[in-house]
Amino acid sequence: MATYKQKLVASKIVENRGNISKSMLEAGYSPNTARNPKNLTNSCGWKELVNDKLSGETLVNAHRQLMKSSKLKDMSFPASLTDAEITGLLEPIGYKVQMINRLRTRAQVWLWEVDMQARAKALDMAYRLKSLYPERKTRNSHSSSSETLRIEIQDYASRPINNTQNIFHS
Repeated sequence: MATYKQKLVASKIVENRGNISKSMLEAGYSPNTARNPKNLTNSCGWKELVNDKLSGETLVNAHRQLMKSSKLKDMSFPASLTDAEITGLLEPIGYKVQMINRLRTRAQVWLWEVDMQARAKALDMAYRLKSLYPERKTRNSHSSSSETLRIEIQDYASRPINNTQNIFHS
């Protein structure tokens, strides 16, 4: 069972943007202990707490939302291009045109762009919290670690939720 301090760390992680060491210090852990957050994250109480707070269904829902994460961006195109030509260039590669503002010398296009950085960061944090990454033994074990991770993710992805849904499919 998770201790009071472990629960406090978990509640502070979001406000500290995922910084576990800082959260540990704020929860009352000593600086020496906070320098090595694995002492916390490898404990049975922490793993139980993470599994309770980040259930498979919670992670799946967050992943689905994050996998649709976008940000607004603007681009300029030559004024000679028509709206249809601009849209025809952008939509096949994943951009969603919101507005085209015609200026004298150019067309300013506002569009939705996939926010890959936000998606990657959120997924990385979730996988770390769920301990889905294999531990690295040496710097030279990268290829075998990548293969192990790929296998573990495939295994995790194949686990059913509520016996009817695959976690990565709608």
